[in-house]
Amino acid sequence: MGEIRTSRRRPAFWLGLVLVVVVLMAIAWLVFLRPRTQEVTWVSVTKHTMSNDIFTAGTVRPVQRQVIYASEISGPVQSVLVHVGEHVRAGDELIALNASGEVAALQSAEAEVANAKAGLANANAQYAAAPPALQAQFLPQVLAAKNTLAGAEAQLASAKSALSSSTIRATQSGQVLQVNPEGIGPNGSTAPLVEVASPEKQVVLFVSQVDAVELKPGVQATLTSDAFQGKKWTGTVSSVAPYAAPSDTGAVEVEVIVRPKAKNFPVPYGYTVKVHLTAEVHKGVLTLPYSALVQDGSNYAVFTYVNGRAEERVVTLGLTDNSRVEVLSGVTLGTAVVDNPPANLVSGELVSAP
Repeated sequence: MGEIRTSRRRPAFWLGLVLVVVVLMAIAWLVFLRPRTQEVTWVSVTKHTMSNDIFTAGTVRPVQRQVIYASEISGPVQSVLVHVGEHVRAGDELIALNASGEVAALQSAEAEVANAKAGLANANAQYAAAPPALQAQFLPQVLAAKNTLAGAEAQLASAKSALSSSTIRATQSGQVLQVNPEGIGPNGSTAPLVEVASPEKQVVLFVSQVDAVELKPGVQATLTSDAFQGKKWTGTVSSVAPYAAPSDTGAVEVEVIVRPKAKNFPVPYGYTVKVHLTAEVHKGVLTLPYSALVQDGSNYAVFTYVNGRAEERVVTLGLTDNSRVEVLSGVTLGTAVVDNPPANLVSGELVSAP
């Protein structure tokens, strides 16, 4: 009887074991194997106005300058006739050179002219006093006296020119920026004797090669200065250098000139000005936030919603700003895309609906 009871219990044991295994497999499938829907955040493709903005800084400089160095003049300086800040007009005297030699040469030339004139007058008198039949004999003397006078007058003109050169004059109207009578600056280096700046101002700035190719004459600029809080001026790019050159820091940069539109631009020479350049504007274009993009090799892509699953689409990008990017192809207006895609999100995975 004992053996019969034992044999009846075995089928029940195995049946229970099978049920446990089935339950465990069901739990495993629910927990580990069943496809799960990943919760994601969605944003839509919208239209915005995008601009290619360049932010940099430049220095206020004159459009034209007259700079006079001691090495460029013909003699020692006797006196500088202007002072810093003075306004001068074209033709005004700036520097007087030591002209003692030129003065002596002028006086000598003037005496030679006086003597030559007296000699010509004497020759003419002899010619006039001679009988008509003998006047021809005096013609060579008259001609020689005229030649002597012409030579003396030429020497006088040369002496006057030399004396005039001993006074250096302004070639343009403007303001005197520098005066260094010894030709030495405060730091001991060579400096201009006098520098005159034109009233017209410009802002000189240096940009990277990448930014330079986006700029051309006529591009609009906004100018601000820390020294003039709350003030803002407009300007335009007047020139972009056709070459790049190493800067003091070693970076290769391109010189760009911006001309303020204001006739009386108040920022002084040498001041630093902040410059905002708007190189290009695209109005009403399709855009996405940067946060929706993922890198796909050398391309960029986004995840869209198709039949309950995420679908990766490669996109072509255009202009960018601080938060958004122009999309040229790959999506259309209103397309929902995943924002801040999870690192483990793959194309074809189940995702929550937009």
